[in-house]
Amino acid sequence: IMLVAGAAALGSHLSEDANDDAYTVQYMPAGSLRDSPDATNVPSENWVTMTAANGTRYDCAIANAGGTSAAEIRAARAKLVGTTLPAATRDKVHKMLEGTCVMSGKGWWVYEACWGRQVRQYHQGANDKIETEYALGLGPSHGIEKGATRELEFGESPLYGMYASATYYNGTECDLTGEQRETELRITCASDDAESPLGLSDAAEPSTCKYLFVLQSQRLCELQEFRKELKQTQAITCYMRDE
Repeated sequence: IMLVAGAAALGSHLSEDANDDAYTVQYMPAGSLRDSPDATNVPSENWVTMTAANGTRYDCAIANAGGTSAAEIRAARAKLVGTTLPAATRDKVHKMLEGTCVMSGKGWWVYEACWGRQVRQYHQGANDKIETEYALGLGPSHGIEKGATRELEFGESPLYGMYASATYYNGTECDLTGEQRETELRITCASDDAESPLGLSDAAEPSTCKYLFVLQSQRLCELQEFRKELKQTQAITCYMRDE
């Protein structure tokens, strides 16, 4: 049944944003409204009259979902961007990734990120022998003064949502700039169709000898701050009028 009238009134409750709360609609027969104990618990502002394409009129009740809405979650996350992860959350992220290495081949080069240790690119020749190698940044395990630390920062991308980032410094000197290479590592919640629990989804060079690696981790999805799914489900019950 397609409801074609009353949309303006219902619009105050329903958002067109694809990331907002999801709704399920149940249609009840005539006479069921007065017999429904649940209907009496719905606030008056949550009722709206709708008309179906065939002219049938319904009184529709939008149940209160409770909890935090998708819009509220997004607003809270926006405030996190650019701030440092709390120590407890930071330590959980490090523990999830400790001792892991991920790599991705792009043409001539293989890119590799070992969490906490280093980021590098290299070329393998015959018998998989490494012929050319560049350190793109060293992690906090090297203990270099003015180098990478264990601190992580919140960020957000329109492509992959919330992430935690760290910058690894002190890579191989760049021939073009004379400065040492450095890499920003971003770790984000893996998508549902990810091929592995942990992977390197992107390795790029946004500017000369400054790199960006994006890692996807299924385990990071365990932390609420990084989960992709924001939708809650609210029930809409439409009772046919006795007219």
